[in-house]
Amino acid sequence: MASGEPQQQQTQQVQQQAPATVITSSVEEPLDLIRLSLDERIYVKMRNDREVRGRLHAFDQHLNMVLSQVEETVTTV
Repeated sequence: MASGEPQQQQTQQVQQQAPATVITSSVEEPLDLIRLSLDERIYVKMRNDREVRGRLHAFDQHLNMVLSQVEETVTTV
């Protein structure tokens, strides 16, 4: 059992580091992070305390977005 424990710890360390490595190597510009979210559900916080959640289908350099299955939340004070 003792010989398997270091192997297991090493595997856990690699698994913990892998996602960050993938993201940092793929993201060179801010829009790259949004590109990674295509066809995923995202959360967008806008001015005037408006929030939307939906599936991202497209976006442009001005951050106009095409979303589907959208839920909007408006907070009033």
